[in-house]
Amino acid sequence: MDNVQLEKAFRKSGIEKLPDDTQLKKYADIFLEELRNRDEESLISETVMKNSNTTIRTIFGVHRQSEIAAKMAKLPVLRDTVNAILQQPNYLLQSQINFKPTGMGSGFPANRDVHYFYNRDGIQNADLTMGVMINLVDTVSSMGPVIMLKGSHHTYTSLPVSFSYTGGKPSLLRSSKSAQDPGRLSPEEMAAHDDYERVELVGKAGSAFIFDSRNIHWSEDNLQNNPRPVLIFWFNVLTNKPKVQKSPWFLSETETIY
Repeated sequence: MDNVQLEKAFRKSGIEKLPDDTQLKKYADIFLEELRNRDEESLISETVMKNSNTTIRTIFGVHRQSEIAAKMAKLPVLRDTVNAILQQPNYLLQSQINFKPTGMGSGFPANRDVHYFYNRDGIQNADLTMGVMINLVDTVSSMGPVIMLKGSHHTYTSLPVSFSYTGGKPSLLRSSKSAQDPGRLSPEEMAAHDDYERVELVGKAGSAFIFDSRNIHWSEDNLQNNPRPVLIFWFNVLTNKPKVQKSPWFLSETETIY
């Protein structure tokens, strides 16, 4: 599949697996080894979202903390694909590690990432933002992979209520109008998508997927004895940069271009 075909397929499905790439696999292996050897506290800093006081769920701003992660975001297999789809000058908006630890790696309910980019970062056009997820270990269904509804980005029609921050940390994120996360879908909204194809983002270490921020997705619990870390890059068109910095600097880039 060439870039033209990939762009057409992505516009229709909102989720596509990238062809296997030896260079990406090499970088993913090096990054995983670096991750395992790093002192946990040096990674955490303030750039962390926790499921509890002890369980680390997500670390943001990885490209600022790891040279190999920054280089990975620039690999041709990623940049050429992103450029072919966005078709405008773009930059690295955000990077994050989702750990999904064994035993404690609980799933999360169905949601759309676009809600958070709109409310948290003031990004107006979801069609100009896209994600790339890289499996850092061999990932199977029982590890609680991300599950996406193919084509569900076409059903996105409204914007949610605004978020507000307390203390400037994502672990303290609260909805300004409701205790319910406005990004989550109601049972009725999910029922309307019963006929949509479910795509599990599983594969060997180094396998990568591109996805639309409007796609409905969720995950189940990690039932394996090994963690299921993934590295996610978000790319955004330059003209779509946040107008006002609403979130901590590590959640979205407004100046530095990668």
